[in-house]
Parts: sequence; C-alpha cells; structure tokens
Amino acid sequence: MAFYKPKENQEVRFIWEDDFRKIVSVVIQPKQKLLCWLAFDIGENIDTLINLQKIDFVRQINQDTKEPEYIVNLPKEKLKRSRTPRSEITNHAETTELLDICLKDLNDEDLIFHFGVRQAEMFLDRAVKIVGVKCIPKGQTTTWKDLRRSMAGNLS
Repeated sequence: MAFYKPKENQEVRFIWEDDFRKIVSVVIQPKQKLLCWLAFDIGENIDTLINLQKIDFVRQINQDTKEPEYIVNLPKEKLKRSRTPRSEITNHAETTELLDICLKDLNDEDLIFHFGVRQAEMFLDRAVKIVGVKCIPKGQTTTWKDLRRSMAGNLS
C-alpha cells in the first residue's frame, strides 16, 4: 500500500542557508528560534518536533571536532505512522547553543515547546514576510516543510 506517490518531474522547493539565517534572525523567542533551527538542522516534520521532550535530547562532545552536539532521539510514538524511529545528530552550533539554553531548566518529561503547529506556522509566516525570502525554484512562500527539504540540500 502506498500512502504518497509524487508527481512526475515535480520540482523540490528549498531555500539557501543564508536565507534561512535571515528568517531566524527576526524570530523573537528562543524556543521559536530553536524550533526553526531543529527543522533546518535535522530535517524532521514540524508535528514531531513540537512533541519532543527534554528526555529526547542527549548532549555529547563530537569525537572528531571536540565540539558539543546533541543526539535527537525520534521515538516511534512521536513520528508519523510510516516513519522509522531513529536518532539524528545536530549539525549546527546554533542548534546546540539554543538547546543548551532551552533545556537547562526542564525536567526530563517536560515538553520543549508549549505551542502548537498553528502558532509555529504563524511565527514562521511573520518572519518570512519580514525578510521576504521565497522558495527556489518558483518563488513560493517558505513553509516548515521547505525548511526540512532545505536541510538536505544545504548539507551537501
């Protein structure tokens, strides 16, 4: 059974890292900035990210770079039904810095974010309008899904 079948020759929408940085520069609250960085950094669905708890994050030192990073555990009960549970490592220092700030006063079972998807869409829409960033290739409005897609392209 297939849940999704992409259209043939469908172009993938994305933004460049410089444009992402413009967007996040006008986001006000640290937890809102963190959500943006997590979406761009590990490329996970916004619904999953909103439901993460402190216990889903493990801080460590990267063996090669000696820099701090986080392992983000994505358990089955927080993922969409067809997704596989997994762990992702953060790639950007900004994500680690914001996680350090946002996690410090939380208990293990506490949710990181105390807002829903609709509120997340509202603050992202506001930031995108302020900076005027559009998706490549056709100039569409940037969404959470576009941040996910952009992560892969910007890491290559």
